Amino acid sequence: MKCPKCNTKIPKKADFCPECAHQITEEEKKSGGKNKKVLWWILGPVLGIILILAIFVFFVGFVSSSAELVAIDVSSENIDYDGAIPIEISVECYGMKKESFDIPVYLDGELVHTFAIDYEGTKMGEIEVINESTEVTADATTVAGVHTVAAGDLTDEFNVYTAPSFKFSSDADQYYYLTDFTFSVDCTVENTGETAGDCECVSLLNGASVDERTLEIAGKSTETFSVDVFAAEAGIHEFEFGGQTYEMPFYAAERGTTGKLMENTVKGYGYIDFDNLTATDMIVYVTRSDDSSTAVIARYIRAGEFHKINSIVHGEYDIFVQVGTDFIPSLNKFYTDRAVYYLGTIDLDTNVVNGSGTVYYYDIEMTQSQFEAWRTEVDFIPLIPDNM
Repeated sequence: MKCPKCNTKIPKKADFCPECAHQITEEEKKSGGKNKKVLWWILGPVLGIILILAIFVFFVGFVSSSAELVAIDVSSENIDYDGAIPIEISVECYGMKKESFDIPVYLDGELVHTFAIDYEGTKMGEIEVINESTEVTADATTVAGVHTVAAGDLTDEFNVYTAPSFKFSSDADQYYYLTDFTFSVDCTVENTGETAGDCECVSLLNGASVDERTLEIAGKSTETFSVDVFAAEAGIHEFEFGGQTYEMPFYAAERGTTGKLMENTVKGYGYIDFDNLTATDMIVYVTRSDDSSTAVIARYIRAGEFHKINSIVHGEYDIFVQVGTDFIPSLNKFYTDRAVYYLGTIDLDTNVVNGSGTVYYYDIEMTQSQFEAWRTEVDFIPLIPDNM
C-alpha cells in the first residue's frame, strides 16, 4: 500500500510511514488495497461506453447520406423575351442510406423552383453525381438585361433578349407571284431594345416550314435575310413569319392573244394603227391626257403583229406601254417586266357629222430603236376599269 500523506510505498501492516512518520490508522490499512479495484469499477464501464459511441458515430457517418450542390448552369446565356429559362444543376451525394434532398433555386432573389433529388445510396465511400434540369417561366424574363440564378452558394447569369419585331417585306400586299417559279422574299427582324441576343426565325408557307435559322442580333439593330418561296398551284398562299401571316397571291402565266383587254370607255371615229415591230409582246394603254391614271383603251399586241385601235373619240391622249413575256390574264399585266413606259401624247381632232367629215388617225410603227428612244419609265400602271 501507499502512505496516504506522502504516497511512499510501505508494508501493509506498518503503523508508521518510514519516510514522513505518518501514523497509519486501521481504516487506512483496510482501504489501501481496494483503491485500484474501485477505480476500475468506475472507469471501465465509462471507457466502454465511449468506445461504443465512437464506433457508432464512425459507422453512421458512412451509412447516413448527404448531398452537396457542385454546379448550377443556365444552359443558354441569352433567353428570349418572355421565354422559358433552362436551368441545370449537378449534385454529389454520399452515403449508403436512401434519401431525398431539396435544392431550392432563386431568380433575382425569389424562389422559382425546387429540385427534388432522389438518392438511392451507394457503397461505403462512393460518390454519386446526379444531374437534373428544368425550364422555368418567370416574370423576370419580361425585363431585358442580365439576371441571376442562385442555389446555395452557387450562381449563374443569363441575358434576357429584348422582344424582337418581325416584318415580311414592307410592300408585301403589293406583291404577286408566278407558279412554278422560286422567289426570294425579304424578311426583317428588328431589335428595338438595347439588349443583344439570339432570335429564332421560322418561315412557313401554308403551315409547312420553308426556312429556319437563328439570328444573332445586336441591340438597336435590324437584320434582313431572304427566304425562297415556291408554289406549284395558282391561288392565295399564306406566308407566316414571326407570328404574322401574309397572303401571297400566285398566278399562272401565259402568253396573251393580240386584241382587247377591256371594252373602250370612249366611242368615236378616230383610230391608231399600231405595228409592234419589236421582239417583245406589249400591252398598250391609252389614257386621257388630263387623267393618266386610268386607261380608256387597253390592247395586248404580240411581238411582230399589227393591231388597229379604233373607235376613239376626238381628244388628246397619252400612250403608255408595258412589255414582258409572262402575261397574267387575270391581272392584265406582265410579271417579268412590271415597268410601264410613256411613249408620248397624240391629238385626235376627229370631226365627223352624219358619217362624213375628216377623221384623224395615227400610224405607229414601233421598232425596237424607236421604243428605246421614245420611252420614259413611269411609276404607275394605268388602271383598267374592268379590274376595279
